[in-house]
Amino acid sequence: MNVAYEPEITEKIDAAHAHAQEGAMEIAVQEFSLTRSSVLHLADAAALADRIASEKAAYARERERFRAGIAPKTDGTRKVLIMADSLGLPRPDDPDGTVLTYSKLIDQTYSDLSVDSFCQRFFTTKDVRDALAADPDLGRDSHFILHVGLNDCANRMFLEPERIALGLLTPATRNKIIDFSRKYRRQIILDLPPHHYVPLAQFRENLDVIVHLLRARNVGKIILSSIILPPARSWPGTPGINRNFALYNMEIMHAVHDHGALLLDMDRHIWQAQNRGVLNADGMHLAEGGHDLFCKKCDPYLR
Repeated sequence: MNVAYEPEITEKIDAAHAHAQEGAMEIAVQEFSLTRSSVLHLADAAALADRIASEKAAYARERERFRAGIAPKTDGTRKVLIMADSLGLPRPDDPDGTVLTYSKLIDQTYSDLSVDSFCQRFFTTKDVRDALAADPDLGRDSHFILHVGLNDCANRMFLEPERIALGLLTPATRNKIIDFSRKYRRQIILDLPPHHYVPLAQFRENLDVIVHLLRARNVGKIILSSIILPPARSWPGTPGINRNFALYNMEIMHAVHDHGALLLDMDRHIWQAQNRGVLNADGMHLAEGGHDLFCKKCDPYLR
C-alpha cells in the first residue's frame, strides 16, 4: 500500500523524467533534487527513525562479532585500536572471513600487540568521533590506526537517511527515483551542490577532535590512512572525483602535519601495486593482497 505522500513523490519524479526526455536537463535535475528532499522530509519521522536505528544496530552487531573474533593477548602487551569502515571487514559474500583482513594479519604478525578492531560498514569520521566520545576508555594507552573517509567524501546520489527513506516507498516509485539517479548521475553531480555524508570542513573538524580525544587517553602512535581513489572506469560518470578525493586526502595530510601524527598513504600504495591484485572487482574494497599490503605498510609504525 502506498504511503499517503507517495502520489506527490511520483508526480515529481515523473516530471523529472519527462523534462529529461525533452532535453531540459537543468529543470529535470532540479525536479530530482526536489524529489530527493521530499522523500526524506515527507516520510513519517518515527518510521524512518526506527529503520535507521535498525540498520545501524545490525551493522554494530556485525562489528562486534568481528571484533570479538580477535582475542586480546596476555596482559602487558602493546595495544592498537583500529577504526575503519567496510574496507577493514570481510566482504558480505565472505561471512566466514576466508580472506584475512588487515586487522587479523596485524594480530598474527605481532605477538606482543593486542588488536582491538573496531570496523563498521558505512563508518565515517563522525561515527568514529561519536564512538570515541561515547566510550572514554576506547583507545586508552593504545596505538591508533584510522582508515575511514571513503564514506565521508564520496559524492552521493542519496545520503543515508534519504536512502533509507526510499525504502518506505513502493518498489515502482522507488525504482523510478533510483533509475533517474543512475541514468543522469553525471548531470546531477554537475548541476547540484556536493552531496556528502560528511562535508569537507566537518571532515577536518572531526579529524581534529579524534586526535584530541586520543591524546587525552595517553595514546601512542596515531596513524591516519589516506582514502583510496576509485578506479578510472568510474571517473567519467562522477565529474570531479579526482579533485574531490584529493581535497579530503589533503585534509588528512594537513591533520597529520598539524598534530604530529603519521601518514599511511594507502591511496599511493594501492595504485603502485595495481598489477598485484590488491583490490576486488569493484575497484574499491581490498582483496587479499590489499589487506596484506596494508599490514606490511603499517610495519614501520608498529614493529
